[in-house]
Formats: sequence, C-alpha cells, structure tokens
Amino acid sequence: TEMFKRADSLLPDEEKPPDLLLFVSKDLFEKEKLEGALLRLNLLINNYPSDKKAPDAYQVKGRILFKQKRYPQAVEMFSSALRYRLKRCKKARILIDKAGALIKCNRNEKALTAIGEADRLKIYCDNLYGSIYQDIGGLYLHLGYPKKALPIFNDALEIEKEEENRIRLKLKIAQCYRLLDKKEDYLALYDQISTLNDPFWSNLAKERIEEINFNREMSKKKEE
Repeated sequence: TEMFKRADSLLPDEEKPPDLLLFVSKDLFEKEKLEGALLRLNLLINNYPSDKKAPDAYQVKGRILFKQKRYPQAVEMFSSALRYRLKRCKKARILIDKAGALIKCNRNEKALTAIGEADRLKIYCDNLYGSIYQDIGGLYLHLGYPKKALPIFNDALEIEKEEENRIRLKLKIAQCYRLLDKKEDYLALYDQISTLNDPFWSNLAKERIEEINFNREMSKKKEE
C-alpha cells in the first residue's frame, strides 16, 4: 500500500502503470477524494485502453459518477466496461451497477434487461458473492417485480451466514410476500423475527405486525 502511494507521488503521470493507477484510484474513492480518483482513472483509460485493468477503471469511474449523481455519464462508463471480455461474475456485477444508474435515469425497461442478464449470470458467482443475489433481488423489488425478487432472496438466505444479514433478507422476503398478498407467509416471518433477542430487529418486526393489524382494522371500519 505505502509502496504504491510512494510510487504515485514520485512517477510522472505518463509512467504510472495501470495497476498503480487503479489501486490509488480505489483508495482515493474510499477516502471520498473523488477528483483525484477520476484524474488517475482517466489516465488509465486513456493511456492503457487495452489493458486488463481498463474495465475495472470504467466501473470505478461509473461508481464515482453515480455517487456524484451524474447518472447518464455513469451508464456510459458501465456500458464501456461491458464491451470488454469479462468473467461472467464480473459482468454480472457491472450489469447490476448499470441497472442502478439506468433506474436513476428513469430508463426502467433498459434497467430490467440489465437485471435479467445479471440474474442469468449470477450462478457463475461463488458463495463469496452472496451480496449479488441481494442486489439483484433488491433491484427487481424496486422496479415492482416481487415475484422475481422472492426466489432470489430465498437463494441469498441459503448462502448467507451472518445473522444480521439473514434478518435483513427475511424482512425483504416478508416484503415480497406482502406485495404478493401471501398473508400467512409474511406474518410467519414477522412473528419469527419479533421473538429474536435483538431489540432493534424484534421491535421493527413488531411494528410491522402492528401496522398490518391497524390497516386491517381500518379496512373493516370502512366496510362497515
């Protein structure tokens, strides 16, 4: 790490290798130093367009532009990354990024196409990439496709080991069941979460149950 930072400060721009430029760019991005990151990413993209690090540079640049709310430009960067020959899991990850940017541009049909492609590619990601299932499910849910999101969240739940992430997934699954009007299923999940020792999640589940009961009572009164 220190070696890369030292090399970045000593070498002239035209002599900085792609590995160095990408590493420093990611480091600056994490530290919210976006302009410095963009400067180095542009050097990599312009000086080494055929390098194996070029698609990574486009992806990171797309994420920075997304963070800056420059969504159409972010879409362009993700599209540029996807023109390279990529491993299938990597391609799925970039398609998810692209779909998120397309949604921000109100291009939901294009976003749905990108999500569908990522969905087909997700099987090539090993269990370390469990978050990819959650991301795809979340995008489907955001676009109003709970039926598509539900099996993906269930798959993610099978992979996930971290208890807090499992609770989040169960809440997402319950949300899908609510949208699909599967009352017994979502109430069973909320009941399960409400009995946990964790006060935050148990209280949240209890609030959801109270909200459901309140809405049910209000509906009954309207019918009367």
